[in-house]
Amino acid sequence: MRACHRLAALVVAVVVAGSGGFSPRVLGQAVQSPSATKTITFENVLVMLQNGIDEEIILARLVKSPTVFTLGADQEQALRAAGATDRLLATMKGGRPAEATPEPISDLAIVFDVSASMSETTRDGESKMTVAKAVMADLVARIPAGLNVSLTVYGHRPGCSAVETIRPLAEFRDADRGGLSATVHGLVPTGNTPIALALKRVGEQFAGRQSYCGVVLVTDGLESCNGDPVAEAARLAENPWLKFGVNVVGFGLKAEEDASTGRIATAGRGRYYSASDRAGLAAAIADVTKKLEKGAKPAPLSSTGRAGYRAIVVRKPEIEYPRMKAIELKEPGSNKSSPAVVSAASYDQELRQASPANVDLWWVPEAGLPVKLLADVVHAERDVRELRMEAIAGMIRVTSEAQHLGAEVAVTKQDDTLESAVIPFRISGDLGIGQDVVVPPGRYNVWLLREGQAKYEALEQGLEVKPGEVTVIRY
Repeated sequence: MRACHRLAALVVAVVVAGSGGFSPRVLGQAVQSPSATKTITFENVLVMLQNGIDEEIILARLVKSPTVFTLGADQEQALRAAGATDRLLATMKGGRPAEATPEPISDLAIVFDVSASMSETTRDGESKMTVAKAVMADLVARIPAGLNVSLTVYGHRPGCSAVETIRPLAEFRDADRGGLSATVHGLVPTGNTPIALALKRVGEQFAGRQSYCGVVLVTDGLESCNGDPVAEAARLAENPWLKFGVNVVGFGLKAEEDASTGRIATAGRGRYYSASDRAGLAAAIADVTKKLEKGAKPAPLSSTGRAGYRAIVVRKPEIEYPRMKAIELKEPGSNKSSPAVVSAASYDQELRQASPANVDLWWVPEAGLPVKLLADVVHAERDVRELRMEAIAGMIRVTSEAQHLGAEVAVTKQDDTLESAVIPFRISGDLGIGQDVVVPPGRYNVWLLREGQAKYEALEQGLEVKPGEVTVIRY
């Protein structure tokens, strides 16, 4: 114990000797336990420089502090006048030693201050809310697609219960950017600052989820509803999946408010950004965005099975087919009159399948009989299977030089060679000369029922039909 006292005395003596003399209060700011991670403010750095504290001691404090400064021109000038070097300024702006790996994140909760104080102006003459909306729009534009994102606001109504999650935690897609930006743009600063309650709501969003999560809080003031945001941030930090931490952006805060707000980030294992104007806020959000881009990871897949859904889509053909009335999925072995499991009235429309059971795919023309294009389609995986009409269907066309020839064309499979098989087994019918008959690729017999005749006559046997082509027979 005596040895420890002598060592402490030696440390103090060496610091005092190299400092040119300063008050015990300033010394207390400069020398801390190696495990301390207290927030350091701009004023702390300026006072230490003005009192001649060694730069290495200031750098050591900065490295331990979660604060990242976005310095204005006047602040940087004041620091340089007090003796700050380029190295010190770079460290204040976030030039910390690089971390081994980026903090992973799959679930991002954004908490946005809409309290009445956001209507105040910055030193540039703009309202805080105008600046914050513009910078938030940039954040929304750069959030990596695929993250699960929520937006919680507070102060948008009077009272300390004014906390609302206006976007629940859900997958963020590129198509969502415009809507979320419009939502933020429509917010009006109104009420109090219940930060603690907002963080509690975020904790409820993360509860029970086994995916990497993190928070970005943008605020311009202190808790005003008797809550304890530091304690709530600490509770969030107990979640082992909170690798990204509770990152806090303090906008236009006073020195004492900076220190208090920074403790929220410290408790939440995140980083604190101090911004005084538009440029500072933009720089802070840009740094947060970089962290998101580096750490973004897909949410863990459910152990119960693959995500997604099962569907078949028949794409609109690039060549001309007869006009289509419907595309249907039916149970295997169904006939023309069997009900469809699901149908689509146009190409490019998804035919959703509720189960992995095999299906038959039928094509229904506006004129003529339905035709089965595919049988026993196997579709076990949850995905969207695209089919090209040109790959699954060809056409037969019977032409004639005779004028006003009234005749009906019918098509049967190659094995159905008997005239008596035409009616019950015809693949297509009720079409006349010059009309295209849609059939799946294969070999067919073509029959003709002339006007006034009672029986079909064989026109062609074993006719090969290829996908995406018209096979023409002259009568």
